[in-house]
Amino acid sequence: MNFHLRAAGQPEITNLGSALKDSRSLTYVLNQLDPANCTLAALEEADDVARARQMIACATAMGVEDVLGPDDLVKGNAKVNSVFVAAIFNCKHGLQELTQEEFEAAGIIDDDIEGTREERALRLWINSMQIENCFVENLFEEIRDGLVILRVCHRIDNSTVDWSKPKLTPKNMFDNNHNCDLAIAAMQALGVRMVGVGSQDIRDGHKKNILAMVWQVMRAHYLKIIGNKTD
Repeated sequence: MNFHLRAAGQPEITNLGSALKDSRSLTYVLNQLDPANCTLAALEEADDVARARQMIACATAMGVEDVLGPDDLVKGNAKVNSVFVAAIFNCKHGLQELTQEEFEAAGIIDDDIEGTREERALRLWINSMQIENCFVENLFEEIRDGLVILRVCHRIDNSTVDWSKPKLTPKNMFDNNHNCDLAIAAMQALGVRMVGVGSQDIRDGHKKNILAMVWQVMRAHYLKIIGNKTD
């Protein structure tokens, strides 16, 4: 994950580990994104942890997901800090909206369709892992034989899938059902909660439930990379 972060009047940041651990640059960025909820008061704190605590409180008030604590930030771990910056960007990116002319010139499709943005984000995450035989162009359709989920779960934790069991060239609905059952078991092994969802949702391409399941798998992947926030 590579970010180039800059607040007005501040130098460009390219190393998210050491450069962000004092919280000063993040305090400026948050203030620019949401001055009502994010003041510059944290800059008056002399202690790095206390300053980080105030900055994170401002981010939470802005709506940023709770992904790390002040002690984690000041350690200067680039992966942990990258996830926090990504959470800020996903909450409020501060970019100017495209004009209608720019929108049409770019050939961008309408993202108001339910699930489109989420599907694209999860699809790009899967493709970023560069798993063999697993390049996804339509998550809801290509997931229905269970193999995509199995390959993703195996990449995250290779103990979750026994490859002697899946049907690698499924020929009918029964083979798909079998693979989807294995996919559910693999996700559960990663800690994914399966409340009100099941293998039939994968097989039938149920958009809402597929998004919920795959989002949890992505979260499990990120936590495996960075460790939990108290690690």
